[in-house]
Amino acid sequence: MSFKPGVKAKPLKQPKAQQKVYDDITTDLENLQKKKREVLC
Repeated sequence: MSFKPGVKAKPLKQPKAQQKVYDDITTDLENLQKKKREVLC
């Protein structure tokens, strides 16, 4: 891989996308937990 001076590396944008996916997974887990609580009550 050759880098040109003054050009930022593109992989730096990936963590934001991963964070969004992680947030989606956590919200899904929270929704499942709420459903389980409703069923148990």
